[in-house]
Amino acid sequence: MQLPKMYAGRILSIDLTNGKSEILDTADYAELFLGGRGIAAKLYWDQVPSSAGALEPENRLIFSLGPMAGLPAIGASRWGIFAKSPFPKREHFCYGSLGGYFGAELKSAGYDGLVVHGRAEKPSVLAIEGDAVSVKPAEGLWGKSTVETLAALKRANPGIRALAIGPAGENLVPYATVFADGDSSCSGGMGAVMGSKNLKAVTVKGGRFRLLPADPEALRSIENEIRGYGRGNVKAWGIDFMAHGEKTKKLPCYGCMAKCLRVSYTADNGTSGKFMCQSRFFYMQHAWGYYGTDTDVPFLANRLCDEYGLDTWETQAVIEWLLRCHAEGIISEEESGLPLSKVGSLEFIEDLVRGISRKEGFGAVLAAGADRASEEYGRESRALFRHNDPYDPRYCTNNILLLPFEKREPIQQLHEAGLVLAQWSSRIKGVEGAHISTEVLRGIAEKFWGGEKAADLTTFEGKALAAKSIQDRQIAKECLGLCDWMYPLIDNPKSPDHLGDPSVESRILSAASGKEYREEDLYRAGERVFNLQRAVLLREGHRALLDDVLPEEYHTQALETHVADPECIVPGPGGSVVSMIGVRIDMERYVRLREEYYGLRGWDVKTGLQSAEALAALGLSGEAAELLALGLAVPRARRMPLLRRSALQRGFRRDQRVFLRERDGSAVPG
Repeated sequence: MQLPKMYAGRILSIDLTNGKSEILDTADYAELFLGGRGIAAKLYWDQVPSSAGALEPENRLIFSLGPMAGLPAIGASRWGIFAKSPFPKREHFCYGSLGGYFGAELKSAGYDGLVVHGRAEKPSVLAIEGDAVSVKPAEGLWGKSTVETLAALKRANPGIRALAIGPAGENLVPYATVFADGDSSCSGGMGAVMGSKNLKAVTVKGGRFRLLPADPEALRSIENEIRGYGRGNVKAWGIDFMAHGEKTKKLPCYGCMAKCLRVSYTADNGTSGKFMCQSRFFYMQHAWGYYGTDTDVPFLANRLCDEYGLDTWETQAVIEWLLRCHAEGIISEEESGLPLSKVGSLEFIEDLVRGISRKEGFGAVLAAGADRASEEYGRESRALFRHNDPYDPRYCTNNILLLPFEKREPIQQLHEAGLVLAQWSSRIKGVEGAHISTEVLRGIAEKFWGGEKAADLTTFEGKALAAKSIQDRQIAKECLGLCDWMYPLIDNPKSPDHLGDPSVESRILSAASGKEYREEDLYRAGERVFNLQRAVLLREGHRALLDDVLPEEYHTQALETHVADPECIVPGPGGSVVSMIGVRIDMERYVRLREEYYGLRGWDVKTGLQSAEALAALGLSGEAAELLALGLAVPRARRMPLLRRSALQRGFRRDQRVFLRERDGSAVPG
């Protein structure tokens, strides 16, 4: 393949055990897998043995860029870290997505990616400056926070970009994060994998490579088109989630239009850093409850997690589980060594984060995560564990089939329908300027999710096709390194019908590469990478049918409320507004829906296994042969008979009628 000039053409691979490096040719991967998540999945399949442990030298830590990383304005400089992860339970392929500046700098240094394997004998820093690659001692940095480490590295070598782990990664906490330039953090357990390799930090200095898009004029035209949409920060569920005020300022990632809610916050003590999304809110309600007023504590809690290198999603789950156990008398302050009566205070979050990151005292138990800790404490404790998710599939039924096929929260996939629903909720609540009405939502469902039925969240009808559409599009987006806030351009606040354009991403890639890509070509690439990831997970022990499931609580526990919409309202049939409070996902209905999904994927509907025939059609014949040899694929998939498909849809409609009758009049015109 003749690589477009937007690629650097090289992937750096280094063995920390002996310090030797080699160059892989990007052209061997780009045609089928584009970049980002796609190239990372292929590198992982080729290089990581299924028997390798997440914290063993044979595991690879893969840093992968989208092909357009380094381009200005279009928001294409996101990147990812991929590896076998120790989190949350079974070791498996996992990943985290980052923004900031490091990815663009690695591209400028002349690389499309970086593969790290082996284990350094002592704590080390990997330094990259063009062709000069070296492994340097980092004993003086071991034990320091991420922020201290980045500052020290930049003092020693001005002009670099860097990423680092904190004490949580050094101590192999399964949900340890990586922290990179531009206050960008990576979850998915990547900090623990980095720590297992004795790798404290990576630095890079660019300047070698200049990205050359094939058609700069076409790119500028698309950029102006996107600006014309007028998209930016929006109110979700009637709430403005962006931090405002004199303590904040915009903190855009490289090459972004800065239209999202990404801001930097400066506390009264002079500490400053990123303050947005879930990490902004995970401790806020507790701090408000403790102090009774607005303080800097929610930001300082966020910053503590960044400094120690802890995932705030899991830290939030730990806090909520601890509070329930304390209220039930299962865990006391004496046993935990934590001031549980002071949850919400700065003192509590400091003690908690420090204890977990260093695995000190009760922190060693909590370092396993809330799920594992609840199992250790037995049945009473286990019953108090919850998955607290604003995109709960009992509430947003388009998300039902997104969770079972990923080994972590697939946040970009969940956002696609979830944020549209959140904006629809704002419209129903009468928020000024909210433009996604029920009619607009139906148009989005038709244009992006396969049909209008995906806009009715009280039925399973249309949800299998919606899931496949979302997965293929979002994974293609991650291959391109495109911003999750900007893409897909699913709505247009300024157009008469308020509908977006699903072809924008393919037009951007066409202009940047000089090769014509249709919308369908990108979805096909996303489908290929999704199937490759499925193959990886099956080879690592994921069991089709048995593991293609939701967390048990979504089937056994009724939906009680929502963090931002206590009424849990969704669009129903005929323009009605329906509350989903009390909903459980019936297992029998779920299995029928999953069977439909298997059929849409071209998988065997009886076993959930991929077919060698379908994999070969995607360009994955080598992977198909290996899966067949392992008994993890079938030669040809058994399809769902037409009569069975028709009966399935009739069953979904019948289930919906029963559900709405049980609402006892809660479906009202809206």
